[in-house]
Amino acid sequence: MLRYACRSTLRVPVCRLVGFALAALLFFGVRTECRAQTTVVSGAPPIRLAIGFGVDTNANPAREILALWRNYLQETDGPRANAFWARAEQAMYPDVDLLRTFVYQGFTNFTLIHLGPSPGEPGVYELRTFVGRADSATRDVYPLAVYAVYAVREGGRWVLSNALVHRTRAWYRYRVRHIAYAVSSPALMDTLRATRTATYMDSVGTAFGVTVPEISYYAAESLSGIYAALGLDFFPLATDTAGGRALVSQRMVLVGGTTNTESNRHELAHVVLASLSTPRTHRLLAEGLATWIGGSAGLPYTALLPGLAAWLSAHPDATLLGILTNPPRREGTLDVGYNVLAVICALAHERGGVAAVRAIMDGGPAPEDVVRTIARVFGLTPAQVDELWRGRVREGR
Repeated sequence: MLRYACRSTLRVPVCRLVGFALAALLFFGVRTECRAQTTVVSGAPPIRLAIGFGVDTNANPAREILALWRNYLQETDGPRANAFWARAEQAMYPDVDLLRTFVYQGFTNFTLIHLGPSPGEPGVYELRTFVGRADSATRDVYPLAVYAVYAVREGGRWVLSNALVHRTRAWYRYRVRHIAYAVSSPALMDTLRATRTATYMDSVGTAFGVTVPEISYYAAESLSGIYAALGLDFFPLATDTAGGRALVSQRMVLVGGTTNTESNRHELAHVVLASLSTPRTHRLLAEGLATWIGGSAGLPYTALLPGLAAWLSAHPDATLLGILTNPPRREGTLDVGYNVLAVICALAHERGGVAAVRAIMDGGPAPEDVVRTIARVFGLTPAQVDELWRGRVREGR
């Protein structure tokens, strides 16, 4: 039987950026989609790589490394993309480019701003690249990212290597059941809490009939710190200083913060229960499932309900369809979309077990489809579903 999880740090939302307007909105801190991983824009125009001030590529090895980088940027989503990377990392990561879903969002203007030896790593070079968009009228520049990759020699040629490999090489390593931890400071690791979390996630896997995979778990003192370890020296984070992100396809969790950093059960739930999500899964159902299992914003599921009940008192006519269509903006620890869908997942499990949870997860992706599927699985009308979840929130369970 599932017990509700506790101590899950705040999750950071990231959405797909495809146009100038959306890029500007994200830069100025507007809340965006919370999913475990974004989607690369396919079929985008070719990337143009400019060379920044002070970057000298006239002589080798810089000239060869620049050619490698230019060629890769034309193949980021092509069939030959993996061939540009170190063989060990091709074997290590299902999608070898760990930054693919962050930086290749349809932007076409890239600028190489640094190419030089990596300190403390003989024969290794670091490349840092700026990605952004400029307003043709005002010439204002809206940055998406400054990110780093590395170049290493392999088989007589230069190949690419992920920043995470190099920037965490001196981190502290721990193994707890299925979870391989790498933390920037031993102060971030409480082995007792980590063991409880790993045991809990094993119980989740057993309850849902899924195999818990081997999970890589990276933790730093802040969200910007864990993003920098990944290679994102700049990426829009709004006002969040702590939080987490699951790279589901990589079976990887990234956490930044100083409290219960080793125990982000929300992000772990995304990885462990990845098989329940399908192309038809509405994003808020995926987040609701992770919130029910792993909590959110540093609180267990049950501790989120009083805040949701207070919101419901001010919005007594709220409907599931309305929340799915236009979820309210998160305020502090209250994320109405996450929390209401967590209640729906709890109700589904109560009424029909794992089979019912799987059924509603496959019921989208349109909000209307989600509501119809939930009503069908519950054996109720949509209006009755609304009465059911509102009542459960008021009861605080």
